[in-house]
Amino acid sequence: MRKTYLLLAACWLCLNWGKAQTTAPDFSFTDINGETHHLQHALDQGFIVVIDFFFVDCGPCQISAPEMQAIHEDYEGKNVVIWSISDRDSDAYIENYKSNAGLTYISAGIQGGGASVIDMYANQFNFLGFPTVSVICPDGSINWDIWPYSAGAPQWRNAINNCGVHNSAPYQSVTASGVADFEVLEKMRFMPNPSTGYGTLDIHLQEASSFRLDVLSIEGKVLKTLFEGQMGAGTQRLDIDLSDLPNGIYFLRAQDGAKVKMERLVLQRN
Repeated sequence: MRKTYLLLAACWLCLNWGKAQTTAPDFSFTDINGETHHLQHALDQGFIVVIDFFFVDCGPCQISAPEMQAIHEDYEGKNVVIWSISDRDSDAYIENYKSNAGLTYISAGIQGGGASVIDMYANQFNFLGFPTVSVICPDGSINWDIWPYSAGAPQWRNAINNCGVHNSAPYQSVTASGVADFEVLEKMRFMPNPSTGYGTLDIHLQEASSFRLDVLSIEGKVLKTLFEGQMGAGTQRLDIDLSDLPNGIYFLRAQDGAKVKMERLVLQRN
């Protein structure tokens, strides 16, 4: 059951319950514009995800919203995305609030599954009230409930910067990337991961399909094409040689027409 403590929410300025956790629970939601988002999909793109659990009529949430908007604007073009999620507000109510407040970052309410997301996190962390602001790094580690904050929100910005901010291709939701529509590809797995540069990629297709496999930089630039052509149904194994690439985080991107599947790959040599 969701832990909603309004009295504690009212005195959030006096408390600092920030706590680093090992791994953020995975989740999906649909925003007020109908776009579907998936945490692991965002992390696989190398994005830092700032989660803002809020509700429209929460006074402290309204006070902190301009700081969140400033972060959204200041990190434009970087690998940072903000998800503001409510467990009780309708899409229309959130849209009206955002329009009046000049907020342009991604938001979701009860119609998009916000209550389920907040319930899940409240059951796994010390959830003391609203707003609850947390930062999830691309490796899935989470800095939970970063409070209090001062003018300019350096506490939030420091947590974001510590995850490794860099220039990035635009964030793509599940809806925009077409990942949810990739019906032919059932499985794609590279092993070992992390890798020294050599490994195997297992791909399982439901049916024969035209197929392209690229390696992308963390900024989204195509570095090399590993396969392009017709691929048969069933499980296929490709030997992959990435020994020419330096240590770092990359993405394997499979494409079948406009449909896309991505997997994060770490190259790590001693």
